[in-house]
Amino acid sequence: MPIASALIIPDPALPVVRMVKRIETVQGVVSCDTGPKGIAVVLETDDMDEMKIITAQLNGQKGVIDVQLAYLNWEDIEEAGISIPENEQIAKQ
Repeated sequence: MPIASALIIPDPALPVVRMVKRIETVQGVVSCDTGPKGIAVVLETDDMDEMKIITAQLNGQKGVIDVQLAYLNWEDIEEAGISIPENEQIAKQ
């Protein structure tokens, strides 16, 4: 089960409270909080395809300027027998 954390950069002209409420309704978002740099979220999905879909949904939310992936648990991916491209293995170390 992939788990990730991401930072959502919001449009400063829009109310963050409304954005957080909308983001919390996205299936797979298990935690959501605000901070000085944006909205921090924790994502939990059954597989990487679902993680991509959720990230795209978050990026498509009104007022979202960017979604920056901060952490991704790769261990479950390796255990599932999915190979990681060599350039990403280096970044993981």
